[in-house]
Amino acid sequence: MACGREQSLGHSAHIGEEVGIHYRWHALYGRRVRLYYGEKRAGTDVVVVEGKPGVAIAVAAWMLDRATCAGLELGEPQVSVLALVELDRLLKAQGLRRVGMWLHFGG
Repeated sequence: MACGREQSLGHSAHIGEEVGIHYRWHALYGRRVRLYYGEKRAGTDVVVVEGKPGVAIAVAAWMLDRATCAGLELGEPQVSVLALVELDRLLKAQGLRRVGMWLHFGG
């Protein structure tokens, strides 16, 4: 999915700008967060925002786009919760799962 702002996210004029998380299934949904920077990861546009003071989190850039997120609907589950729990256990056992997605900046 494309974000209408994706081409300008890397421009320094947007660093420090407050943006909204519009993806309703994200933990930060409805919150205003400070934009650190945008980049491409594995071919996907992502932005790094300040989730809480001094703590940064990467989110898909399209999650900042109100129009894109407004068109999303909750569908039928594609996988069971039990399968997700088992996948988490397997990834942790293989050392491939981070404990958290939060990145800490500063002291």
